[in-house]
Amino acid sequence: MSQANETVRIDPSDGLPALKAGRWAVDEKHALLRNYVGICSATRRQFEPPPAWKAGTSYIDPYCGPGRIWVGQKNGPITFHDGSPLVAVKEAIAKQSAFMSVRIGDLEPTFVEATRQRLSSLAPDLRTEVGTAEETILKLTEGLNPKGLHFALLDPFGLAQLSFSIIEHLAKLPRIDLVIHVSAQDLQRNLEFFLDRSNSSLDQFAPGWRERLKPGTADTQRRQIFDHWLDLMRQTGLTHSKGITHVRADKNQSLYWLVHASRHPLGNAFWGKIENISPQAGLGF
Repeated sequence: MSQANETVRIDPSDGLPALKAGRWAVDEKHALLRNYVGICSATRRQFEPPPAWKAGTSYIDPYCGPGRIWVGQKNGPITFHDGSPLVAVKEAIAKQSAFMSVRIGDLEPTFVEATRQRLSSLAPDLRTEVGTAEETILKLTEGLNPKGLHFALLDPFGLAQLSFSIIEHLAKLPRIDLVIHVSAQDLQRNLEFFLDRSNSSLDQFAPGWRERLKPGTADTQRRQIFDHWLDLMRQTGLTHSKGITHVRADKNQSLYWLVHASRHPLGNAFWGKIENISPQAGLGF
């Protein structure tokens, strides 16, 4: 997505853009993503042809960014790292269970092109789309075999970009696992703004939240909104894992939750094996 110029640097390894991220993106989010893709490798192989009747596998990422990130201070030492699409695709290849189809999108055209170039030799069946996730998700899932095994990472910057319609559409795939980045920071900082507006990003993120909200402290109301969002997800047929990872910044500020959801209990069991932060008691409300 479009960012201020100071958040984008050119990665000297390939001359393509990289987006600024915090150390926690590498140490927690990408570590969990890598471990989850790895632990599911044997299951993915069961869907890979031959024989021809096997329905295939896919990785779907409508917030792909440029495919590389940089970590460090603006005027200090920095390091470059793979972004989420490359983390997932490379780990699948390393475990000999490569995704048969890779579908990526982003609002920023230069990011989509950078990720396309970085994945071109790693993902023979690669589809790209430019636009908001809500706009591109239909095209990114077009043609996928409903009997296949699919994995989607939803990693937006904030709640405004995480329309629930995206989850509703992905949930139509019978075998879909999702890992969803939900901005705790957005909900904490902007609750009063959301409450004062008759139409806010929360109306797209968690439709019907106003009807569920009861009087209480700010933390209580944040929890009500988050629980309502989880209820909406369950109504689609998806079940979220008991373990919800609460990612915090260096000074313990609440940043985001990583929520895993699946139709199959095996996916939730896999997440439980790799998720090492307290489940809902540690959500930070």
